Amino acid sequence: MSVLRFKNGKNSFEMAAVVEDQPEYAHYEDAYVTVKVTANGFSGQSHCWVAKKAFSNFFKHLKNLDRAHKGTVPLKSMDTDELALKIRAVEKGTRLSVQGSAGNSIDGIWHGVSFGFKFELSQLTVSLSHTGP
Repeated sequence: MSVLRFKNGKNSFEMAAVVEDQPEYAHYEDAYVTVKVTANGFSGQSHCWVAKKAFSNFFKHLKNLDRAHKGTVPLKSMDTDELALKIRAVEKGTRLSVQGSAGNSIDGIWHGVSFGFKFELSQLTVSLSHTGP
């Protein structure tokens, strides 16, 4: 299981992912992702599938961001409406931000949240040291 966690005051972001390891399933080697977010008074929880290649590239580029402190690392779900995420260097590479949207259609009604906040660089380092595909 992979987990990323970022926090700034009352703002928090958590993304947990489990890679499907059963070859008989259609999503074999893809990641089932759950996102929980609270940002600036808004909160939500969502889930989606992320393709194997997108998921592994996301972590590869996050490691580069952690080293270089510059750039933007995007992640999108297979259904792009369910998760669109960007983690990027801000304030001349001294901090990072997480921003995006997450949601699902339930009984034909869209439920989702858009979010964004800044956090300290060290939080990415700590998250990556405990996780990864």
